[in-house]
Amino acid sequence: VRSTTVGAEARARNLLRDGGVARLLDEVGGLRTNAARRIYLEAASRADGLCRDQAVDIIRTAGRELTSSSRLRETLTGLAETLPAAWGLAAPLAEAASEIASSSEKGDALRDIVRLRPIEPADAPAVAAAVSTIASTSERGRTITAIHRLAPSTELATALLESADGLESSSERRRVLTELVAAPRLSEAAWARALDVASGIASTADKAHALTALISSAEPTARGCREWLLSTGEVVSSSLSADLLVEAAVRCPNEDDVWRAYLRRTERLGASGDQRRALLALLDRAGLSETVRTELVAAAERGIASRSDRQAVLDRVATVGPSDG
Repeated sequence: VRSTTVGAEARARNLLRDGGVARLLDEVGGLRTNAARRIYLEAASRADGLCRDQAVDIIRTAGRELTSSSRLRETLTGLAETLPAAWGLAAPLAEAASEIASSSEKGDALRDIVRLRPIEPADAPAVAAAVSTIASTSERGRTITAIHRLAPSTELATALLESADGLESSSERRRVLTELVAAPRLSEAAWARALDVASGIASTADKAHALTALISSAEPTARGCREWLLSTGEVVSSSLSADLLVEAAVRCPNEDDVWRAYLRRTERLGASGDQRRALLALLDRAGLSETVRTELVAAAERGIASRSDRQAVLDRVATVGPSDG
């Protein structure tokens, strides 16, 4: 009888009375059914005088002892809903949720935890690590997006980029990256991680879309822009690469080192018309230094095969002064 649900609630009350929460949790592993284990765990969570450390023990015991995905998800959601919000607990709840075998049940549990608990910056790595254990690409992508919308913050978005880097689908990577880079401001480390996620996108169109979202949504530093410009080299389409450069001409900070990287990328475009378009976009940028203008002329003369496209750039240089835009 001890191993079944028959009389489990009464036994749990007796154990709590005689030995407290620790004694009750010690008995959970000896129960044969997940239903009985859940009864013990829920009884422990309702104990008089429960403290935060005991709540953490209950959560960890649930993650360790509940072998049914649905039972563990239901238990963790219940704990997330009933334990005092002031205790936080998002990190241990997420760690316990990582033990759920089913991708869909794990995703549901993590979304519930983020919906029901306050997410502090210190919780972000544990939440993201749990998301990374979701085997299904589509479920992981849905969970990343949902969590980011439920608790938008730079810290959580940065941590979730680690989870996004494991997505196998190009479209899912693009969709998730577009969502995450809309965070308030990405750190340099997060920017580099976002570029890693974009680099793993196999589809040229999806990669270009993701890189556009990154340069458009964030506030890139000079270093970030140089790294981003290197990443555009992975876009094999000359026209899409030119589109990206046109966007960079507007978004990147006006620094000579950035524009040198820009000019190197322009010279590698496969079509003269695309090279012309990228160079004209840069000439529209106000405040270019004379050094950059000189190097731009050299890039046009050296790299544009079409005489008419080359001349269009040179004519534009002649009509725009260093301080014009």
